[in-house]
Amino acid sequence: MLLRWVFAAMASNPKIKDMSQVSADQAKSLSVNAAGLMQRLMLTDCHRQTVEAIKYEGAGAIQQAFGTLGQIAMADLMREDASNAYMSDLTNHLDKPQWEALMAEAGVKAPAQK
Repeated sequence: MLLRWVFAAMASNPKIKDMSQVSADQAKSLSVNAAGLMQRLMLTDCHRQTVEAIKYEGAGAIQQAFGTLGQIAMADLMREDASNAYMSDLTNHLDKPQWEALMAEAGVKAPAQK
């Protein structure tokens, strides 16, 4: 659910909005569900830990915790084979000799090509 909410948030960005279609109803439902998850985690499941985090680290601890959850959701997204294959395809479109020259200039041997 969190992964879907993160995706909807990203899809609302005007720079990429044309690449996906998340309806207003879907977006609202995802936000309602994400809020329910957040409340359950912080007010019930991890209540004591939430109180301690706020007490010792300030209210920003909540924002930091959900930033970490967002990172976990993105990592989960990238663990999928199809996502990894898409990301890996980027290297097929790079100018390898220019990258090798850059690495050599920095004094680093470029990794061997597969």
